Amino acid sequence: MKSIWIKCSCLLLIVMMYSSCSSSQENAEQEVTEASSESSPEGTFTHSVFFWLAHPDSEKDRAEFEAEIRKFIDNSAYVKTKYLGTPAGTPREVVDNSWTYNLIVTFDSKEDHDLYQAEQVHDDFRNGSAHLWTKVLIYDGVKLW
Repeated sequence: MKSIWIKCSCLLLIVMMYSSCSSSQENAEQEVTEASSESSPEGTFTHSVFFWLAHPDSEKDRAEFEAEIRKFIDNSAYVKTKYLGTPAGTPREVVDNSWTYNLIVTFDSKEDHDLYQAEQVHDDFRNGSAHLWTKVLIYDGVKLW
């Protein structure tokens, strides 16, 4: 009888320990999910835009483009972070250095990105500067971690 009681007690202890571990893992997974859906200082939605200027060697066109894109981004109500860059000149087979400018902006959400797309300053930039470029390529992403 004593040995059955010890076996049952051990089995109960194992079940309780397993249940506690499973519950801790579920709580940790829930915390990670909740943290990733909250607003981050950098934003959770990334909008990367690559521009190929029609005359990339024209200082006048470059100055006009930079002034117009700065005016646009600085007046957007939804942009969380901003970055404007040029190719780094890293010649490798997997690197495309053919573009002229790269704009990377982040937003708190896809919804903010969608509102940004409909902003008047966005339309003004596209309509007033489209003559400067021959190609635009966009990559959007959602933050995982």
